[in-house]
Amino acid sequence: MQYLQSQFTIVEKNRMMNDLEKSSLKLKIIELESERNSLKTLNEKLYIKIQELEDKLLKYDDDDEE
Repeated sequence: MQYLQSQFTIVEKNRMMNDLEKSSLKLKIIELESERNSLKTLNEKLYIKIQELEDKLLKYDDDDEE
């Protein structure tokens, strides 16, 4: 009986550790997805800014030619 109790305790401990690790990994996934979304938004804003600057540059070049 003692052996079964000790085995049960070991199994429960392993289950709890696995649950903890699973929760930790889920949190890490959420953090990384959030970071990715932030970077994606920043990238889109920078792309728009580049387009605006390129347009201004083209307009400036056109004005200089005249």
